[in-house]
Amino acid sequence: MITAAESLEYYTIKETGGIVFVKQVKVLLNAPERAQKFCNILSACEGPFDLGRGSYTVDGKSILGICTMDLTVPLTLSIYDETENVLEKITEFLV
Repeated sequence: MITAAESLEYYTIKETGGIVFVKQVKVLLNAPERAQKFCNILSACEGPFDLGRGSYTVDGKSILGICTMDLTVPLTLSIYDETENVLEKITEFLV
């Protein structure tokens, strides 16, 4: 189960003026096959997902974007407006 220590939750303001709930978790995709599986899971979910490390961020639903990342280190997944229980679907990738 995910605990508060394993995730970061915050609010951000949309360009249109609304407020968005964002949850961040660390994931490890240490092989291209795992990256493909991770991408397939997120692609089946609604809403945007960002995957990043430092100032470099890519679309979490883009396999090309994900493959440009260093997969040997944990990455930060930002989940916006979670309507489905995405964390249960990606449990095997959580650090």
